[in-house]
Amino acid sequence: MRSLALLALIALLFGSGCNPPEPEHRPRPLVTRRDSLADSVARTRGSTWRAEQYPYADLHGPFPRPRLADTADTNDPLAYYHLGDSLRYRQPGTADRAFYWAARLDPTFAEAYFARWRLLRRDYTQREMPDGSIRDIFRVKPAMVAATDSLLAIAIAYSPFLDGAFDIPSSIVNMSERMASRDPALAGMRSFGLRDYRAAVAQWSKAIREDPKQSMLHIPRAHAWVRLQELDSAIADLTQLAQRLESVAHDSLMKVYLSKEFLYYAIGMLHGSRGRYPEARAAFEQALAENLGFYMAHVRLSGTLVALHDTATALSELETAILIRPDDPLVLIYDGNLLVSTGRVADGEKRIRAALQADSNFALPHIFLGMAAEARHDTTAALAQYTDYLARAPRGAAERAWARSQLRTLTVP
Repeated sequence: MRSLALLALIALLFGSGCNPPEPEHRPRPLVTRRDSLADSVARTRGSTWRAEQYPYADLHGPFPRPRLADTADTNDPLAYYHLGDSLRYRQPGTADRAFYWAARLDPTFAEAYFARWRLLRRDYTQREMPDGSIRDIFRVKPAMVAATDSLLAIAIAYSPFLDGAFDIPSSIVNMSERMASRDPALAGMRSFGLRDYRAAVAQWSKAIREDPKQSMLHIPRAHAWVRLQELDSAIADLTQLAQRLESVAHDSLMKVYLSKEFLYYAIGMLHGSRGRYPEARAAFEQALAENLGFYMAHVRLSGTLVALHDTATALSELETAILIRPDDPLVLIYDGNLLVSTGRVADGEKRIRAALQADSNFALPHIFLGMAAEARHDTTAALAQYTDYLARAPRGAAERAWARSQLRTLTVP
């Protein structure tokens, strides 16, 4: 089972507009007329209404769970995600907390992080402050820009090609084909928004041929290739762009440094998803050469090393990742399970329990704690962990059948 668990973790590892700053001589007021109007209305409507209409200023919570339909599975992150998506325009405060809980129940849920980032960063900058007032959070706390954008970074790190990353404006999607055809780059955006990915690829190819300076179109074209399941073409696009940026960086008199870490990271993910682990390893190593602090590149590199049977180096990469980001539950579980598989059961259990400390609502650590208990022949503890997992896991979770099977096996005399 441990070898299967490692393979499952490797599969999980490979699965899958800001306003310009105003001039310094025009400082922005902390309270605008729009804030004052919203605040006066919110105070008359009461605290419950404010909580529904405005996200809290605090980004991290913990927040109370929004109420789901009576028949919904309260352990299912998708249930909260769909609730947030349905309320994002009518009750953005409730939607924010729904996306928050989707990510709490599954801290690898890239779409939940992205949806929350889009809500907080693009759609609604006003927040309910600790004193109950309504203010534009980025005026009151400018540092919240970076904090909010960390949600986007997490989403892309878990899933570089997630749906929604290219949110084509409706004005372009609804544009007539005749008008869009005047500019192949624009026509490609329209086609992508209409989910006609083959046409998008053709239009962006034409745009790049006509003007090689439009090299950044390689990124959306790679996204289109991924949706067409033509991963080698996506790899070629990203590689070509990375090589062009190398050339720009070396040829420019200004020596402008353009980071290519996410390009190489995405290339590594694509190679890994095809089982080409040596190529994935090289790409992740290039990503780390760009940014040694990119913790998820260390994690993905570790996954390739396990597949290449270099467990010792894989553990070293995970240790580095945990030093950089000590509270990612997936990384802690992965490291813990790998330690258990190499006989370091006590160290592995410590890591997996740290994952529960980071996110006590995540069900999956209980599976691996049960496996660790079995490794030290503690049947009582293993039964308790598998039972706890079944109480916390979504009804449709793939591991439920295995957990029930283990419970039966361990209780048979």
